[in-house]
Amino acid sequence: MMKAKSKPWTLEELDNLKKYYPVLPWNELLQLFPGRTKSKIKNKVARLGLKRQTRFWFTKKHIDYLVKNYSTMISQDIADKFGCSLYSIYNKAYSLGLEKDKEFMANHFKGKAMDPNHGGRKYHFEKGHEPFNKGMKLDEYMSPEAIEKSKATRFQSGHKPHNTGRDGEVRWRPNCGYYYIRIKEGHWMEYHRYLWEQKNGPIPKGYNIFFKDGNRRNCTIENLECISNAELARRNTIHNYPSEVKDLFRLRSSLSKAIKKSENI
Repeated sequence: MMKAKSKPWTLEELDNLKKYYPVLPWNELLQLFPGRTKSKIKNKVARLGLKRQTRFWFTKKHIDYLVKNYSTMISQDIADKFGCSLYSIYNKAYSLGLEKDKEFMANHFKGKAMDPNHGGRKYHFEKGHEPFNKGMKLDEYMSPEAIEKSKATRFQSGHKPHNTGRDGEVRWRPNCGYYYIRIKEGHWMEYHRYLWEQKNGPIPKGYNIFFKDGNRRNCTIENLECISNAELARRNTIHNYPSEVKDLFRLRSSLSKAIKKSENI
C-alpha cells in the first residue's frame, strides 16, 4: 500500500511558521495550522532551522515601565527597548491585564495610513489614472480562450470570502488575546466589553472591563468587573510586591473605601 503524500506547505504557512513558531505555545500553533500534526510541524521547522525562543525574564523595572507606558506606546518599541520579542510584550501585557488606549491606537493607525511609504501606497494608481481597457468590451482586449478560462475564477454576484462571519459570531483573536463578537458586517467588538454593556450599559470614559481571575478566555459576565484606570494600574502593580505588602495595599484600599462611604452617609 502506497504511503499518502503529505500536503505541500503554502508560502503563507511557511511565513506564519517562521513568524510564530519561536514564540507561540504548541496549542496555539496547532490551531494556526489546521490539518498539520505536531510531528509534521517539527519536521518542517527542523528543515528550516527554526528554533524556539529562549524565555525573556521580566524584572520589576521592566514591569513598572510596561504598566506605565503600554497603553500609549507601540509594543514593538517597548520590545526593542527591552531586547525581547514582540510576543513577550504581548504575553506579559495580557497577564497583567493591560490594554492599549483606543484613542492612541486610532491616531497611530491614522498616521500610518497617511504615510506615503506605508504598505502598498507607493504602488497605488495616481489620481486621474485610467485603465488601458476603459470603455472596452471583454472581447476587445482578451482572446476567446482567455475569456473562457477566466470564467472558472470569477467572483459571482453576492460572493463573500470563505471566512466571512455571521452577526453574533464570537471568535478568539490570538494576536490581541481577546474574544471578539461580530455586531454587523465589517464591525467587530471585544466580547467582554459587549457582555458588560449588554447588562450594565455603556462603559464610562476612563474605566476598563477587568477579568477577575486574570483569564481572558473565561469571558463570562460573572468574571467581569468595571474598574478605573487608577485601579487597574494599582492591581497590576501590586503583583510585583511580597504577599505581606500586598495585604497592606488591600487593607489600605478597604479602609479608604470605608472612610469615603462613612463621609457620604
